[in-house]
Amino acid sequence: MRSLNTNALVPAAGGVIIAVFSLLLYLDMRGGRGASLNEEIGTITFKRQTAQRKYASQVVWDDLAQSVPVYNYDTIRTADVSEAVIKLKDGTEIALNENSMILLAMTKDDVSVEFTRGSIAASRDDADKKLNITAGGAVVALGKGALNVSRGRGEGLDLTLNRGSARVRSGANEKDVATDQRIVVADDVRVFDLKIRLSSPGPNEYFFTPAEKAAIAFSWEPALREGQAWLETAADPSFASLTVARPVAGKTATLALPGGIAYWRVRTADRATGKIEVSEGRRLVVLKSEPLVPITPSDGAVVRYTLNVPIILFRWSENAAGGMSTLSVFRDAKMEDRVKSARIAGTSIAVDDLAMGTYFWRVERTISAGGKQITDTGALRRLVVERSDTPVAPELVYPAEGAAVNRLALEREAASFTWKKNTDHPLTRVEIARDRAFTEIVHAGDARGNVLRPAKALEPGAYFWRAVGILDEKTSTPPSSPREFRVVETGDIALVSPAEGAIVAPVAPADNASVDFAWRRSGISGRYRLQVARDATFASTYRERAVDGTGTTLDNLEPGDYAWRVLLLGDDGNELMRSAPRALGVRRPLPLPEVLSPADGNIVDMRDSNALNFRWRPVKDATLYRIGLYHMKKGIYHNILTKETGDTAIAMTELERLDVGDFYWTLQALEVRAGRSVERRSPEVRSRFSITLGGPAQKPEIQSPRKIYVE
Repeated sequence: MRSLNTNALVPAAGGVIIAVFSLLLYLDMRGGRGASLNEEIGTITFKRQTAQRKYASQVVWDDLAQSVPVYNYDTIRTADVSEAVIKLKDGTEIALNENSMILLAMTKDDVSVEFTRGSIAASRDDADKKLNITAGGAVVALGKGALNVSRGRGEGLDLTLNRGSARVRSGANEKDVATDQRIVVADDVRVFDLKIRLSSPGPNEYFFTPAEKAAIAFSWEPALREGQAWLETAADPSFASLTVARPVAGKTATLALPGGIAYWRVRTADRATGKIEVSEGRRLVVLKSEPLVPITPSDGAVVRYTLNVPIILFRWSENAAGGMSTLSVFRDAKMEDRVKSARIAGTSIAVDDLAMGTYFWRVERTISAGGKQITDTGALRRLVVERSDTPVAPELVYPAEGAAVNRLALEREAASFTWKKNTDHPLTRVEIARDRAFTEIVHAGDARGNVLRPAKALEPGAYFWRAVGILDEKTSTPPSSPREFRVVETGDIALVSPAEGAIVAPVAPADNASVDFAWRRSGISGRYRLQVARDATFASTYRERAVDGTGTTLDNLEPGDYAWRVLLLGDDGNELMRSAPRALGVRRPLPLPEVLSPADGNIVDMRDSNALNFRWRPVKDATLYRIGLYHMKKGIYHNILTKETGDTAIAMTELERLDVGDFYWTLQALEVRAGRSVERRSPEVRSRFSITLGGPAQKPEIQSPRKIYVE
């Protein structure tokens, strides 16, 4: 029997392995991990910032892009200041607001949405399947129409029906919901008629603007005859922290809102009765549509090649609103002879099939959101692709003209010299010289790719570099135009956090703080040393720690002012480079606030009140106060309100959230800098109270006959 030929077996096995893993990579890029196991049920039609998907068969979250498919049993979630819109195949559109999460399931008869947290909006017209939204033990069934649903972690549902009809079931309770009604599902199902009906903007409406702000026209019905109305906006659906509370007259108003997500509502107080009415809260999105600008190739650019058709990178400007782009390449400036068209979710594409000739290219970007669509078209640019009998020199990328390169990075082969890849050049030679004429060459090296890390200790000073493409043993390109760069002795370590002048305070009741320090890698291998001192001279080090990575935490830092820096040490322990110092302050936490009312143990009679008032004493250095209100239901406290204010009092007018029973409220003082960063915070104080609607107890009046017989 002939033995196996190992010389043939090893390459064959290698080829099989490469083929298998290439196929797996292709499948992963086409559909994502686990996608092929389930049916495709919809598409992500719009995404802003961070939206992620987890397949039913996976535990890993993947980032979502525009226009990717959604599969049965996918879990979708969004992060801060993020959103995603899903269009299902049956016509249902589901918009996830920030910090929201759902699981999608579609069967033969219905669509199920398992709603975990956040807020979503669902709309459907002529859908052939029933839509069931479940959260905890509650189920919302929507036929045709549109609704908004919100839910905190572990809480019930708060639902507003904008159009159509729906049915809500929770345990044995079942209610039908009509347009302009709100339902709160907790232990029971409560229905509220909305006396104030919002007209425009519509639910989840999008506005596109090229400016920093968009003028939004608001309207509602009916107009208040006697009393005061307020148009209110907030950054969250609970309206915990209002961004605008403007008194308005009539039933219309206009506000200029910046880009981002906003929630709006109308609140009224009737002068005659004192009754407070609050409309539903609606969400709107202002998207800044920045103009599309082509970046590369530049207008009139000439791309030359010798043997192989070149790879040409087309790139254009980004837009925070995302969108889909279409690259079109034409033979003529009138754009009548289209030779190529490609639709891209990103902002670049590499093309490798443009042969010799003159072309014209442009990009169109379409943004679709909330039923609206805008299209922006970039300028038309001219591109020339030339074939030359004279070999084309490499095009240098880095170091740029006048760049500084660290001496240690060169010595340790950490500094990269790069140029644009050219398939005509199987080999590229890089030369470094002391003079522009290259009569004094100090280093030369060859590379098969487009990167070279020369292991050469160059003394500090000015140098020049260039590259020559090697086509074969006898043919090479002319040298590229030379570039000057400088070799410097010291480098820089980029500090990340804490920021310059940051103030850190511990979590009460501790007086000393734990501080997380972070920095970026310097590009040179070695070990880092974090130093903390009482002053910027570092005459005496307060704390010091050796670190292998790019961050560490120092515990138990006493209150005071500090300076910190990071050193890079070589294998011999000698200092290779150091960062610039940064100032850092450690402060004690703010003192515990003192509650005035409702005080601990109070009974509050709300029979004739239009607001529940909270008051406390001011805390020195506090600039903001955070209040939370909790209601006990069946032995469990549920959060029903969270608000922030700079005053020492706040009035809760959302009386529909209140009920008779036991409550407690929390108060925390904050010291907030410009930009809303919290420097210090106090411990949280808690005060328990009860709400009644009965008023003070009256003396009983006993009616009896004149004679009372006692046995």
